[in-house]
Amino acid sequence: LTKTGTVDIKDSRISYQSHLSEVAHEMAIQQAFVATVDERLRDFGMEGHWDKVPFVLELQGGRLMDLVDLKERWPIDGSLSMNGVLAEVKGTLGGENSEETYSLHVQINGDRLSALNEILRIDLPDSAPFMVAADVLQKSHAIDLKNIQAKLGSSEIAGQLNMQTQDTRQKIVGTLTADIIQVNDFLLSPKVPTREASAQHSSSPVPEFL
Repeated sequence: LTKTGTVDIKDSRISYQSHLSEVAHEMAIQQAFVATVDERLRDFGMEGHWDKVPFVLELQGGRLMDLVDLKERWPIDGSLSMNGVLAEVKGTLGGENSEETYSLHVQINGDRLSALNEILRIDLPDSAPFMVAADVLQKSHAIDLKNIQAKLGSSEIAGQLNMQTQDTRQKIVGTLTADIIQVNDFLLSPKVPTREASAQHSSSPVPEFL
């Protein structure tokens, strides 16, 4: 540590459970490191599993101790690869403007929507490749999403949104436009029938939907 300025972590395990949920999460870290780039910048890397889903994190940011104050902008430039999904983030956290929490450009790519199921514990269908990108600015009571670009197969959506927190409610205002929306991009992928199933359907006089 004193000679190289590098911290290595291996074979660690972290369990987490929110007081709002009964679901527990576990992160197994096979290898992680923090390395000094210069007086202000650090390289961060981590490889492991989150709830048994493999991930690789690569990030360049500021010093960890600077996160406590954040009077100066904390730079962030990194990527997270997980289960066929790649998330890239670049921007800053904090700064002199106390109302701004962060200002980031975020882009997420994947080969299918269902790749998010194991990560987010939701049930999305298989789909065409997708991409979502936006400039995200969080203030004390609002989040601005500017320059939104979203693609699902051949469908494309663009626009901007503003999300404001009012007491326990959220107000969302914005504009989204689409030059083309292909309905097939949002449909479930058809399953390939087996020979046995095909034979049963072909011999049955009753339509399948009945």
